[in-house]
Amino acid sequence: MERVGATQDDLRRAAWACATAGASFNWNGHLGEEQLYASGFTGLPFDNHQNPFTNSVRYVDIVADVMSHEVEFYKMEPHDELLTGQQVLRVYALAEPGRQYLVFTPEGEPFGLKLAEGEYGDNVWIDAKTGKKVEAAAVNGKGEKEPVAFVPPDQETDWVLVVRAR
Repeated sequence: MERVGATQDDLRRAAWACATAGASFNWNGHLGEEQLYASGFTGLPFDNHQNPFTNSVRYVDIVADVMSHEVEFYKMEPHDELLTGQQVLRVYALAEPGRQYLVFTPEGEPFGLKLAEGEYGDNVWIDAKTGKKVEAAAVNGKGEKEPVAFVPPDQETDWVLVVRAR
């Protein structure tokens, strides 16, 4: 990643951008080899403590875990138009409106989310760097005209919010 100027933060954020866009990706070629293969000290396998990309492996694992266990990813679609008060192209939303929502926000950036009318509980904030979960308050959706304001637990990390209908 040093050759292309990308950081591990860039990789984590790009992985969430892809996932919330409903895309899939293969992670490799991170040193700009112009091919989908990496070898040597920074190449495969990525899961050893000497490899500088070990943290990035964990970040991608967190994306996969959230998409597999926190939401029904296959039922969701990109819905950035449901966001308000955020920097465009920085905060991303994936949703099955009225049922489940997922928002990725870097550095704990606050945002508003237009939730369909109803009650949403069993909500959770997930630290995108560590996978640690923090309970999020239950909220009431009031439709597209009145977004619900969300403030992540802190601004020290990137956060993922999962909101689910009761």
